[in-house]
Order: sequence, then structure tokens, then C-alpha cells
Amino acid sequence: MFTEKQLQILAASDEFQKLLEEDEHLRELEASKYDRQEEFAGLMDVLFFPTVIGPLTVRPVTPAVWSYLWGMGNSYTADVRKANDMDTDIFLYLVSHDLRELKCTPAEVAAASIGYCGKNGISREAAETLLCGMIAQAFRPLRMLPETRFKGDGPNVFDEDWLTRLCAIVTRETQERASYVMFEMSLHACCCYFIQALRKTDVNNTIRRRSGAELCRMIYEYTMKLAEGFLRKKGYAVEK
Repeated sequence: MFTEKQLQILAASDEFQKLLEEDEHLRELEASKYDRQEEFAGLMDVLFFPTVIGPLTVRPVTPAVWSYLWGMGNSYTADVRKANDMDTDIFLYLVSHDLRELKCTPAEVAAASIGYCGKNGISREAAETLLCGMIAQAFRPLRMLPETRFKGDGPNVFDEDWLTRLCAIVTRETQERASYVMFEMSLHACCCYFIQALRKTDVNNTIRRRSGAELCRMIYEYTMKLAEGFLRKKGYAVEK
């Protein structure tokens, strides 16, 4: 329970407002609200419709491309905030080519990707916006998982074990060939099928889309928790 003075402090504090803006969990909750445009974009990913940027036709990220990017050490697969121009060129190059036809080493792929955005008249900002949106869309189905599930402490690993495990699950769900899942199915679609596989044993219905009202309640409760921690840090006593 906050006093009127404490509420005024929170409302007037630029530091607290910045804390709210930068909190990743709060951003995830906000992003989970139903958005028809995003849902349609997800459907387009499942149907494997391409996107056009400049002169390039860009296909959705596949499990194979994502794992390949991780293997190359591309920052988009670890911490997108650290992605540099080369990371962007390589990522855009791979999603505008068929990975199976690139019969070359990662070093040769990197060499062929140098200046790829500029060569195609695409601004760096436009490319980064597109690629970040593609990543968010690819993993969006996983937001239906409860917060306590599959939360690791270390960095995410997208190696051959991750790739083959995901493809094995999706193959069982769809009866498609593993090679088809790996190279021709969007990562977004694979995450959707992964969710459907988990739901088979989810007797308590914990894997589901949260309603708008539930998300608003979660956002409110989490914001109050942040506010309490902020005030205590500043030396204010907060009643339970």
C-alpha cells in the first residue's frame, strides 16, 4: 500500500519511468496483448509468405537458418543490442537465399555478405527493423508458456541438439520430413507445433494465450512490485 506522497514521487520520478520503460519482463507482458496486425503477420509466417524489402524477397526465418546464424556467432541470436553491420548483412543475406544452395563455408558466406544492405539500396535502420521483427515473430508462440517453464540461467544455445530436437518434435506433430521442417518451414510455425505438442500433457491448461484482462492484472501487479522495490531503495517505508 502506497501513501499519496509515495504515489506522487513515483509519478514524478524520471528514474522510475525509465525503469519501467527498460524492464524486459514488463515489455514482454505488454507485447503479449492481442494485436490483430501481429497475429496476421504470424499467420503469414506459418504459411511461409515472403516479405519484400528493397529489391530483395525475404523468406521467414527457418530453424536451419537460425541455427546456422548461431553457429556463426551472429549477435542477433544472442544479444540483438550488440549486433553490428556485419551481423545485419549476413542475416539479411541468408534469409534472401536458400541455405541449401549456399555450397560454401561460413567464412565465404560472410565474405559474400559484406555490404549486402548497401549494395541493394537498403538502409541499415530498415534492415535492422525488419530482422528484429522477424525474430520477435518467430518466437512469439512461446509467450503462451508459463513464466516458470524453460527459463534457463545461461545464454540460449541453438546448436545441432536444439535444431534436431525441435525438428523431431515438429516432425512427429506434422508427419513431415525432418529436412522439410528444417529448411522449408518457418521457425514461427515450428514454435506453434512445439506448443501444440506440449499441450498434449498440459492437464492444467497452463499453456495458453492470456486474456487482455489477465495481462492487465499481471502488468499492474508487476509494476507495483517494481514500485515497491524502487521506493525501498530510496529509503521509503512501504506498508504491506
